[in-house]
Amino acid sequence: SIDEICVEGGKVVGVKVAGAKKMIAAKRVVSSAGFKNTYDKMVPKSVMKAFNLPTTIPVNDSHGFILVNLGFKGTAKEMGFTNANHWSIPVDENGNMFKSLKKHWANPTDEANMPMMYTFPSMKEHATQVGTKHTCQVLVLAHTEHFKKWNMHPVTARPAEYEAYKKAFGDAVLKRTWELFPGAKDKHVFTDICSPLSIEHYLRTPGGGAGGLDQVPHRFVDMEIQEILETRSRIPGLWLTGQDTLLLGIPLVQLSGLITALRISGFVKSMRFLLTNCFFAVPPPK
Repeated sequence: SIDEICVEGGKVVGVKVAGAKKMIAAKRVVSSAGFKNTYDKMVPKSVMKAFNLPTTIPVNDSHGFILVNLGFKGTAKEMGFTNANHWSIPVDENGNMFKSLKKHWANPTDEANMPMMYTFPSMKEHATQVGTKHTCQVLVLAHTEHFKKWNMHPVTARPAEYEAYKKAFGDAVLKRTWELFPGAKDKHVFTDICSPLSIEHYLRTPGGGAGGLDQVPHRFVDMEIQEILETRSRIPGLWLTGQDTLLLGIPLVQLSGLITALRISGFVKSMRFLLTNCFFAVPPPK
């Protein structure tokens, strides 16, 4: 992991890697670690001050998730699994989901109002769809604040109270899963439950938020915030990419990488790339 983005003479000169004695020299550094990790942890405070860059902005972190990971032995056809994601969001008689969402925040472990998103990693690759070992991951929105009291404990030695709270989510997910996919119940062999604390520890996301900075309107209309989240940093040689520069979601994060790459390449090379791939082949310059 990167300990520090090194800046000398007013420009980026490389990075320091954890455990390494020498700096890795580089004229350009592209960070996809997010706004807070980049500017609050990797760039020295003196550099931030010199370039008048803030370490915080008026945008909160996105909500965290409970991740319930399930393992099954059986065919996808038997269990009703496909390669499509499945959203299970309670609604009222008028189709309104926001009332149940409000109830979910008030009582997070109540299965009746718990929003869930199912995804099947083993079904994403065509070669593994025909196998008899399958995985399912269920995402449930969760406030990170509900887990903060256990953050002081080591990851491998958190108290029984923490495990019981996670299990309440797991039990609710299993109940909903058997309703949606009744053929999977007898094929279930494994359950592992991750909390926002797990996400924060293993992915190093601030506050355990899985989506980077929150997707709120003022983030996209406030020009000062937009300038700070720009792909091209005020620090020469430092570039940003990823969900905090654009939006969350795998396709959009990939797009942010392309945007950053095109901006680094400059106008001429970017236009040649776009013309070549979108319209016709442009011969390379002689």
